[in-house]
Amino acid sequence: MITVKNKIVFLLPVLMAASFHSSPAQVPPQPPVDFRHQNVSVEFQRGSFNIRRFHYPSQQDNSFKVPKALILFGGGGGGWNEWEEKVCDNLRKDGYEILGVDFNIYSQSDYDINILQQDFQTLAQYGLKPYGEHPPPVIVGGWSTGAEQAVAVGGGPHPPTGLVGLLLISPGSWGGYGWYASHDYGPHLMSKGTFDLTDFAPNLTHLRIVQWHADLDLLDSRSWLSSLKGPHREYDLGYAIHDYDGASDAFLARLYDSLSWILNKPDAPAPSQNRTTS
Repeated sequence: MITVKNKIVFLLPVLMAASFHSSPAQVPPQPPVDFRHQNVSVEFQRGSFNIRRFHYPSQQDNSFKVPKALILFGGGGGGWNEWEEKVCDNLRKDGYEILGVDFNIYSQSDYDINILQQDFQTLAQYGLKPYGEHPPPVIVGGWSTGAEQAVAVGGGPHPPTGLVGLLLISPGSWGGYGWYASHDYGPHLMSKGTFDLTDFAPNLTHLRIVQWHADLDLLDSRSWLSSLKGPHREYDLGYAIHDYDGASDAFLARLYDSLSWILNKPDAPAPSQNRTTS
């Protein structure tokens, strides 16, 4: 009499033998590398840092194309996340090349204005190298902490080669180096590791500066703009907080306009609610 147990005992060796003679397991195909946005290693003064690169156009495109500008973009103090990724990738689609710096990581070891500017000079050279004798203009920008650092990069004694303007999204009135870069509390003027944005105003007269403000944002400050003597423009987004409604389509559309103004495009829109000094 053949029982269920006997059937199992009989079939088990057969199944085991079949497994030994079957073809090896196939490795699932890996998704193709997307060269439009990738992590690259750049050698800075304090060692190698991972930089987020948004390449325009795709490296798989053999035609030679120069982007509208190379943007060196600093992320917020909370670390590089979906917000920076969305903004930078949309700027790439609009014709820009972007190299992104995670200031949450960058600020984990100490630095000063000299190291900061040397690193951004290295970053600019890295981004400009593929374009040889046809270098695009350079814009330094950032969000929150990254915007404060951008002011120091542009206003220090040695700004990056080819710099034409700053794109500042919700900076505070002061920033810092190292630990102080991403910690916005405490009496900052008591520390040698901090700076007021107004400290750099005299050295920014040759740049075109855009500063963004969200109407419900309690973290940023526009007070330092009164110290600027060169061309600058304020852009506002109504009924929005620090993240601009998650980098909404309305914000992105006008962000493109503000970059066109930095590049001195004659057709750059200038809505009436924007305050302009030229």
